[in-house]
Parts: sequence; structure tokens; C-alpha cells
Amino acid sequence: MSANLTPVLHDPSTALAPAQPAMLPAAYGAPEPAQSAGGLSIPRLLAALNRFKWLIVGLALVGGGIGTVMTRYVDPKYDVRSTLLLTAQGGRESAVSGPIREEQRLNPQAWRDLLKSFAIADAVVMKLSLYLEPARAADSTLFRSFTLDQTKQRFIPGRYRLEVNGPRYTLRDDIGLVNEQGIVGDSIGRTAGFAWRPSRRALGADRKVEFTVRTPRETSVEVLGRLRDNFERGSNIITLTLTGTAQQKPAETLNAWGEQFVRIATEIKTERVSQFSRILNQQRADAAEKLTAAERAYQQFRVATIALPNEGVSVRPGLGGVEVRSDPALDNYFQKKYDLDNVRTARQAVERVSPRVTATETPIEAILSIPAVNNDPAAVKLQAALRELLDRQQRMRVLLQTYTADHPSLAEPQQQLRGLQATIPGLLSEYLAQLRQREGELGGTVAQATGELQGIPSRTIQQEALRREVQSATELYNQLQGRASDAELAEKSMSPDVRILDPAVMPLEPTASTKAGIIVLGIAAGLGLGLGLAFLLDRFDRRFRYPEQATSELGLQVLGVVPRIDQSRPQTPEQVAQIVEAFRTIRMNVRYASMPSHKVTLTITSPSANDGKSLIASNLALSFAEGGWRTVLIDGDLRRGQLNGTFDLPSTPGLVEFLEGSSLLDEVLYQTHHASLAFIPTGARHRRGPELLATPRMQQLVARLAQDYDAIIVDTPPLGAGTDAYAIGTATQHLAVVLRREATDLKLAQAKLQVLGNLPVHVVGVVLNEVKTDDGMYQYMSYDPEYALVEEGEDEAPAQLTAGR
Repeated sequence: MSANLTPVLHDPSTALAPAQPAMLPAAYGAPEPAQSAGGLSIPRLLAALNRFKWLIVGLALVGGGIGTVMTRYVDPKYDVRSTLLLTAQGGRESAVSGPIREEQRLNPQAWRDLLKSFAIADAVVMKLSLYLEPARAADSTLFRSFTLDQTKQRFIPGRYRLEVNGPRYTLRDDIGLVNEQGIVGDSIGRTAGFAWRPSRRALGADRKVEFTVRTPRETSVEVLGRLRDNFERGSNIITLTLTGTAQQKPAETLNAWGEQFVRIATEIKTERVSQFSRILNQQRADAAEKLTAAERAYQQFRVATIALPNEGVSVRPGLGGVEVRSDPALDNYFQKKYDLDNVRTARQAVERVSPRVTATETPIEAILSIPAVNNDPAAVKLQAALRELLDRQQRMRVLLQTYTADHPSLAEPQQQLRGLQATIPGLLSEYLAQLRQREGELGGTVAQATGELQGIPSRTIQQEALRREVQSATELYNQLQGRASDAELAEKSMSPDVRILDPAVMPLEPTASTKAGIIVLGIAAGLGLGLGLAFLLDRFDRRFRYPEQATSELGLQVLGVVPRIDQSRPQTPEQVAQIVEAFRTIRMNVRYASMPSHKVTLTITSPSANDGKSLIASNLALSFAEGGWRTVLIDGDLRRGQLNGTFDLPSTPGLVEFLEGSSLLDEVLYQTHHASLAFIPTGARHRRGPELLATPRMQQLVARLAQDYDAIIVDTPPLGAGTDAYAIGTATQHLAVVLRREATDLKLAQAKLQVLGNLPVHVVGVVLNEVKTDDGMYQYMSYDPEYALVEEGEDEAPAQLTAGR
């Protein structure tokens, strides 16, 4: 409905009999204004989305277009996979004593730590030059010979630009540390720590090449971030997945990773066996020297005594030409003597090694080279402690290849290693005490046996001692010889615990296309921006748009809504029915809003011009008249009022003349075409007109009219025009505000309504004008046109709404 048109509602079918006066209860008062519940209003948000839908769609399309453009600069990513097979996993140590035992393999967590250690990552990065990133993939062939100069203490990472102009080149970095010039064909990047010498043919005569060089450790961290491993508990299969662009060489990188992992794992496994083999070879060499010395001494003694009588001692040949005595008493004596010599020898050897053993240093190889330590059952605790110490030292070497010495993961193993080393001196002292005790016991036994065998010639005793020594040395040498041979065989036939089962292969197509995701992300970003912008525009919009703004922000109840009317064409019956029911609703709400009696004295105004207040005032007055109320309509807009043209009545004399006292009430009161509706025009334009409205004459006029009329409707200037509306509202004591959808300034309305709080005026509510009843939050405020009242014999369509009488 246009704000500058004031159609008059006239529907004779709705006329009622004159209303009889009816007194309302004295306690009846105006209802309290509806308060806002606060929070998020879903209907308002939906209405805002509908209002800015094309903005949201446009931004979504722009976001999709930007995403489409960005896909041209995003390299596709590939996922490559490789499978590693573990031939054995962590097991228990062998119960076999001695220097050769079943090797202890790494546990699953140790395999994973080794797999993602920098010992592997740095080696792969250096081997494939992954720290180098050409700006264009086409320039990759230029960097086939690019490496870092190992003779340099450091190199300068950063972004570089190589410019080739004819026979000369210039190399610069972004921060100005490198500015190198030279002849094409020479080494490039010497000042930056590079070892790079591309050929003249590859570089060409005029070319610019940009590339980035990062630190190997930084690159290792980046590659580790793209590497994923799948190692389930109880399984001996490790699946590696590496994601990267074609320029990042994911398949070549993953295969080099697996090869380096196999090499490191093999070195860790063979190192321990090699250490045992070295210890056994040293023990075998010592045993060979002792056997040679024993055989030489026995041979010299036999040569010196071959011509002497043997004093009746019977002997028989044994294995290897060694004579074997058949006398049990002498055998027992010489066995005890032999045991005493062995204990004494072991005790002396332990005493020589003991000063070198401290809580922080343990010469394991020197201790294990003592035969008694390896074979004496009394040294079981010492043997176990030495083996455990050797194993922990080996584990520590493995961990040091993955972590630094001060890494938190090495604190507990280092503490356990130090604790174990601290126990070795005590165990060694305990074993030395046992040897001394046994030496004393055997010495007493041998001394006693010597007294019993003094009748046997000393030459025979010496011969038996030499023979026993040869026999013992032979047995020890044969034992060590066999065990050393087994260790050498195990070292040569050692197979790694891990091998590559399936190498990585570069796929022909990207594993996951990122283009669609980028486009969707762009659309989502544009859509989110559009939604946010729509909400912000709606939140900071100063215009009145939603009924909840009248109730929550202005604190007033809605008296009714007036639909939008297109007066450029005839109104349909449905449209006329909507308007008729709209003013009936306003009439009902005004009647029962807050009137102290059956009389209606109401001022109609609006915050600003062109809100449709005159249209609402004239049609509301006509609705009261149609309802049988004796109604008078006063055009109180002394500035621009033109309601007289709506009813084809003169403008003077009018309200101004009555307030001045130049005209009587009967002279300014005109009868309209409706029998129940009278009209008072504005009168002549007068500068003192607004001041006349604030005189007692205005209140007397309202009181005089209230004696003869049931409803008094006064149209006023806008609240923003001056004090006119406030003065008239004080006279009528009741005021209704017209808000035009999408036109009224809500902030202005709030400011003007605050002034009314200081006046004896009750704002009964607001009337919403120019409302689209099929739009958003107003769709439930319309009326059902199919249920319009039609009298018998009358056409279905009610009377038309016209701009004139």
C-alpha cells in the first residue's frame, strides 16, 4: 500500500446496528506490553535469509569460482604403500649359559621407534635430496647433480633465484646473504654450501630458475609428518603409507626408507653377535697358548726322565698318546691337586682384574676371558650379571641411534644400566671370597694327601701334574674351538629380522582428488560469508521489518497488520477481504486495549513521514463507523494534512479556526458520505498552528466531542515533525503508532517513544503497515479469504476499495 494514498474502506455489508453504551469494569486496564524472551529468533533468521538469499547465493558462487581458480595451483597428491615383513619379534632370552646365547630381538615399540628415527629419515633425505624443492617441476632435471658440500661446516638454507644471462649466471637468496656470480659451467652455490655443477646445455643461454633449500632435519620432520605406519599387535607385517605430490617423489622416498630401515636393523642385529665372536676368539687364543705351554712342559719332562725307572707305576696308553694312571688313590690325589691349581689360577686372575672393576666401569671382555668365570658353577650370579650388562649396553647403543643422550626416553635405561654396573664389584668380590675359601679347603686336603703319598717319588707326581695340565688345557681348547666356530658361522649366516615384502609403486592417478574438495570448500566459505553478512546486515538494519521488533525492542503490542495494496490495478475479492478483516482486527484491539470507558479517543501517528498514518486513521475511523459507532475523524496534521480531499470536503474552516476561536464547533464539523462518520479538517495553514494544539481548547474539543460521539480518531503529524503529536496525544490520552515495514527507522521510533514516557499518554500499541502477508513471519497474520461473509443474493466479490468516496 502506498503511503501517500488514503483509500477509504467502505463495505456496506459489514454495517452493524449502533452500539449501545456499555460500561467496562473499573479495574479493567491496559494489558502489559509483551516482553522479549531474548535469545535467537529462528523465524527472524529465516526471514533474513530469505531477504538476502541472492546475496548468499552470489557469494557462494564467487567462493566456488575462487576455489575453481585455486585448483589450478594445487598439485594432486598420491598415496603410495610399502609392506615390510618382520621375520621374528621380541622373544625371551635363552637359558643356555656362556657367551653365546639366542639373540634378543627388538620389541614392537622399538621397531616403530627405529622406523621413525632420524637415523633413517636423515639418510633418506640426504640420499634423494628431498631438502631441495624447485619452484617448477620442469626444472627438476637441472638438480640431478645437486648436493650439499660435505666439506663445508654449514650451508645457508632459504629461497634462491638463479638468473642465467648468456655465459654468466647470478645466484641470489631472499635475505641478501648470497649474491654469487660466475661463468656457466662452473660450480654454482659455493658460497651457500652447495655442490652443484649443471651443464651449459641444461641451463641454456637465458633462463630464471627458482628453488628452495631447507635443512635436512626440517625436511625429515616434514616427511615424518606424511608417513603413516600400521603395525598391529601380534602381527609381523608393517604397512607404510606416504602421501605426497609427484615432485616430492613419494614412491622413491618410501622405497629408500624401507632399504635404510632393513640396513640399520641388520647392523643392530649383527653387531651383538660380532661382539660375542670377538670375545670367543680371544678366549680360544688364550686357551691355545696355555695348551701349547702345557704340552711343551710335559714333553720336556718326559724327555728328561725317559731313561729313568718309573718306580713300579703302571700306566696305559690313552687317547692322543696321553698316559692314563690306573691307581684310584693317585688319581684322587692328582685331581685334588689339579683342582687346587685351577682355583689358585682363577683366584689370581680375578685378583688381577678386580682393581679395574668399579661402579662406573666394568671390563667385561677381561672378566669373561677368565675360564673359571665361564665354567665355574659358583660364578653363576656373576655370569648372569655380566650377560645382562652386555645386553643392556647393546640396547643402549640401539637407543642412541634413535635418540640423543639427553632424551627423556633414555633416562630409565641409563639408570638401570648404572644400577647393574654398581652390582658387578660386589658379585666379583663375593666370587673372589669363594675362590679363596675353596683354595684354603683344597690346600688342606692336598696337604693331607701329600703326607699320605710321601712314599711316591716326586718325579711320578710331577709327571702326573703335567699330564693333568695337558689334559685340562686340551679340553678347554676343544670346547672354545667349537663354540668360536659356531659363533663365526652364526655371524656369516646371519639374516636380517626385517625385509621388504612389497615395494612402493607410484599410481597413475591421484589417490584422492583435492579439486572437488577445494571447490566445495570455496562454496562453503562463500556460503558462510554470505550467511554471516546476511545476519550482520539484518542485525544492524535500522529499518522496521519484523513484528518481534515492535514487541521486544519497542515494548508494544501489535494492534493489527495492514496488507500491501497495489492500487495500480483493481483489487481482487481476496485482497479486499484481507483489508476489511485487517481493520476489523485493529478496531477490536483498539476498543479493548486500554480505554477506561466505552468511549474511544485515539491519536494516530508515526515516527516519520510516509509511514501511512493518515491511511490508517481514515480507514480505522471508517471501520468504526461501519461497526455502528458514532465516529468523528479529526485531521490534526496542521502542517500537511489533506484528508478533506479523501471525503470531497472543504479544508476551511477547520481545526485551526476552532482553536483560534474564530469558528464554532458546528461550523468546522462536516458530515461525510457515511451517516455515522463526521470529519473536522485542518483549517487554514497557520504558523501558530502547532502551538494551538497545546492549548486547553484542544482538550475541550475532545471532551465536547466525547459527549456526542463514541469514537474520536485524530490524525497527527509524525513524531519526528515536532510537538504536534505529543500535544494531541495528551488531549486524547491514548495513542497508536504506525510502523511501515521496510521504511520506518526503528531507532528513531525508539527515541521518540521515550519522550512519551514523561507525558500522560498511554501508547495502546502499533499498527504494522505495508505488510506482505505471504512473507516470512507475517504469513500467519493474514485472514482466510474463502471464509468471507457474503449476503444472500450478493456477488461473491465484496465492494472494491477505492481512492475516493
